[in-house]
Amino acid sequence: MEEIFSDLFDIVNAIKNIDTNYCVFRNKQKKRFEIYYKKGLNFSLELVLPFDRLDYRTINKVLETRVENADKIFKEIEIFNEKRGAL
Repeated sequence: MEEIFSDLFDIVNAIKNIDTNYCVFRNKQKKRFEIYYKKGLNFSLELVLPFDRLDYRTINKVLETRVENADKIFKEIEIFNEKRGAL
């Protein structure tokens, strides 16, 4: 894996502005971008990006999936599952 410190559209910097402990990596083996949270010397995987490049969607996805939005995300999953069960 390779940590990305800068990019053409300054997406990495925008992510760091959301939380300075976020780190962006390119997982070359899995061919995807991953967001990690750095706490001390430890890194924990926070988000696997569903995009093949870093752009404004990345910032939106990071903001959307923050822990502050967990209740909303769980509610959306619950509604989705209920709809699938009704089919």
